[in-house]
Amino acid sequence: MKKSLIAWLIYGGSLCAGSLQPVWAQSEANLIDASNPAAVLEVARGFGSAELKLRKEGGAPVISGRAEGIRYTLNFYGCEEGKGCKNLGFSSAWKKVDENPVSLEAINAFNAYKRWGKGYLDDEGDPVLNMDVEIEHGVTRKNLGLVFEKWAYVMKYYQDQVVWKAEKN
Repeated sequence: MKKSLIAWLIYGGSLCAGSLQPVWAQSEANLIDASNPAAVLEVARGFGSAELKLRKEGGAPVISGRAEGIRYTLNFYGCEEGKGCKNLGFSSAWKKVDENPVSLEAINAFNAYKRWGKGYLDDEGDPVLNMDVEIEHGVTRKNLGLVFEKWAYVMKYYQDQVVWKAEKN
């Protein structure tokens, strides 16, 4: 009895351990990373309009989209000849209003108190917002959706509290 119980535990344990491998492999297969622009595009479309393009220089993918009514670009980084990308970088820019330009103080305050997104003024004095995302080893669809949700919120906040607030002054 004791020998058969031990044999069953060993045999049953090996079956259980063996069955874990396909579950792990399956869960890895469900992860999205930057090497799959079509999957990233599908998530992006859940937050507004989006289309996938290829950059001329190097052929890296780029998504042009709109969320919360605001245009943005999602660049794919770490690519080799447009393939095997590793990271994403959101970017949105607004045109400066000459009468009431966005101040560096407003952008510095945003950067100091907001965790997500990085604001700055470009060479022409236009306000810009960026947010980098590291997904080299993959994230779930739900997690990537949360990243897009966060980006949409941060863009809207930046537009309302930094860009448009300057225009209203």
